[in-house]
Amino acid sequence: MRTAVLVTDLDNTLYNWKDFYAPSFRAMVHALSRELSLDENSLLDDFKRTYSDVESLEYSWSAQALPAVARLPESERQRLVHIAMVAFGRAARRNLSLYDGVRETLAWASSVGLVIVGLTNSPVGLAEWRLGQLGVGRYFYNLAGWEGPDALSTATLGAASVARRRPRWGIRRVPWGLAQSELKPSPLGLERIVKELEVCPSEVCVIGDSLRKDVAVALKVGAIGVWARYGRACKPRNLDTLRRITHWSEEGQTQEPAVQPTFVVDSFSELRAVIEPPQMRLPGLSRVPGSAP
Repeated sequence: MRTAVLVTDLDNTLYNWKDFYAPSFRAMVHALSRELSLDENSLLDDFKRTYSDVESLEYSWSAQALPAVARLPESERQRLVHIAMVAFGRAARRNLSLYDGVRETLAWASSVGLVIVGLTNSPVGLAEWRLGQLGVGRYFYNLAGWEGPDALSTATLGAASVARRRPRWGIRRVPWGLAQSELKPSPLGLERIVKELEVCPSEVCVIGDSLRKDVAVALKVGAIGVWARYGRACKPRNLDTLRRITHWSEEGQTQEPAVQPTFVVDSFSELRAVIEPPQMRLPGLSRVPGSAP
């Protein structure tokens, strides 16, 4: 099946987000509990309320929003936020890693002429940073993600700072920021990518770990939908942590629709058997978008 564009989900498709985020979050809670002399369960309740309000587990200002932190003087708030960020960051660097075969498969896809785009519901700046930390940003033409109120972008780093970091992260183009209404399972984000690249939906292959948010969206738009079945696996303790703080209902956490994927893979590298690389320049992609004529 000939493909011109590979659209990939990030979390639990390129790397195990659950096994990365949960221990990093716990490290942050341990540090704050020690500094504030508060029970961790109380902090978990406060974090859950904050995440429910913003509808995201990746809200950069969550530590500042804790009642026990918010009522402190500014200098003390800054000290505690710094401690929280350091604790999270140290654990993140230990736990963030690609699934086996991802780096090699992205390199292969890029070498055979596929245009690779990331599509995620995570804050777009955080997603871009992770691709850079993992050393695979250079394989991506671009990235589309949530442009929420706390995105790690010009809002938090400043335009000049982001411009300096972007070449180091690998994605030189400014990522496409998506509004809340464009996030998966809405098809609008994928439709925007198809429109930006001026490509036929049937020439797009979408891979992701969620039948509802990835595969169903791909099929609705007319693209190839590949279910990354391997993305369901994680350590039980980490799943318990996420269930403890998630803003989603229990039903929303467990139920997937009855969707029939175009393909099912048990590793990212199996895409090589699914995708037929472009053998000629396609009418909608006579050149890589954004390249010199």
